[in-house]
Amino acid sequence: MQHQNTRHDLERFRTTHPPRSIIVNGLRWDYRIVGAGESCMLILPGIHGKGELNFRLAEAMWASFRIILPNYPPARRMTQLADGIIAILDAEGIQQAHLFGSSYGGMVAQQVAQQYPERIGRLILATTTAPKNEPLRRTRMLARFATFLITEGLKKAARRSTPVPHHGCLAVSTRELVSAFSARTLVCRLLAAAEFLQHQSDYAMSASAGNVLILLGERDPIFTRSEWRNLSSFYPQAAIHVVREAGHFLEPEVQAAFALPFLAG
Repeated sequence: MQHQNTRHDLERFRTTHPPRSIIVNGLRWDYRIVGAGESCMLILPGIHGKGELNFRLAEAMWASFRIILPNYPPARRMTQLADGIIAILDAEGIQQAHLFGSSYGGMVAQQVAQQYPERIGRLILATTTAPKNEPLRRTRMLARFATFLITEGLKKAARRSTPVPHHGCLAVSTRELVSAFSARTLVCRLLAAAEFLQHQSDYAMSASAGNVLILLGERDPIFTRSEWRNLSSFYPQAAIHVVREAGHFLEPEVQAAFALPFLAG
């Protein structure tokens, strides 16, 4: 029954918040806007690339923010994704926004913050990693990403995340999550992730105390403790919280409970 209710809630969300579209360097970006707050926040999706699948997290925060939920086009470079995110802000007349990125979205968020630091307020990174130019580590990380996209891998991660039958902040079925991918989008995501992991950003060195929040899942099968150490060394002044017994997908209420006070501070 919960799956059925969630599916209906997602369809209602899609209907009541129709997508807007822009073209950026030949790539079409679709995005949805919710909330009526004065401050703006972008919630960047994971490797599935579908912004509306984060609708539960948006609902937990939209009373305080105007929230943009973008979909990723088939971009092969992380720099293209950053350019597209900023183009959305330009199209909406928004000078500065907070970024909330989970998993692959955390990589995109860091890339945006590196390329356009003056356009970013605060940065929230959940169950993700930071760049570090180590070929073996990069290969292992990409292999985990690829494995994660197999249906059984998704089911395993979901079971570790929560005892109830939905995928944390996504709250969608495994079938719907997997259907977001094609061979083309998968290749594009992995190429962009490889580019991100290869280059060391200067953003961490300029990030001041209080500007970065990191959320980690204690049982995350994708971003393990070695990635925790990488994040903490990359953002030494960040606030870091490990959610006990959580996997890769963190519950929207848990994320909001940490994010809202951080953004208000």
